[in-house]
Amino acid sequence: MEQGYNEEAAELAQNAMEKLSDVKEANEFANYYCNLSPERQKVFLNVFKANLNMTEEQHIVWYAHINQGFSFTTLGDLRGYTPQGARKHFELASKKLQKIEASDPAKVV
Repeated sequence: MEQGYNEEAAELAQNAMEKLSDVKEANEFANYYCNLSPERQKVFLNVFKANLNMTEEQHIVWYAHINQGFSFTTLGDLRGYTPQGARKHFELASKKLQKIEASDPAKVV
């Protein structure tokens, strides 16, 4: 009986720690956003929306190319497709951002 209780307590503690981590990340996100100019807030929200609409591969390639500087050749090698395939994922992700910017620009909050 005690073992089950300990496992349940450990799971509850783990869930609480994950929630706290999420709250901290959300606070960092909000703090960063609130310190942007209205124009930069629009860009930020549009990129955020685009990321929510990307496939997993598009997101991986988009992030790795922009934030980590990976080339399409390297990304293709790492992900198991050609450099052209990596570029295609990036282009599709970019089109999602362009579509958001063109059709429904983010409103400044």
